[in-house]
Amino acid sequence: MIPLRGLKRPQSEEESWKILSTPKFDRSINTALSTRVKNKLNFKAEKLNTYRFCDNVWTFMLNDVEFREVSELAKIDRVKIVACDAKASNVTAGNRHDD
Repeated sequence: MIPLRGLKRPQSEEESWKILSTPKFDRSINTALSTRVKNKLNFKAEKLNTYRFCDNVWTFMLNDVEFREVSELAKIDRVKIVACDAKASNVTAGNRHDD
């Protein structure tokens, strides 16, 4: 499994939801990923199960996915990827606000 260096694992499900529901979480994780992560990761899926584009957000459900980082390989049965353009959206505390 590919390690996520520098990240701490929540101790409980309650702690996980508390972290994810914090208004600063989206901004913090985007900043950390853009400034602290230097590694590249490639992935390939056997099957794109479903995809959706709604409110400028892409959602992909993939089956039998291989993640590769240089010499490391991780195989996952099911993966959900949610992606949006952080510059184009104005999201705070889970609520969408139009300019």
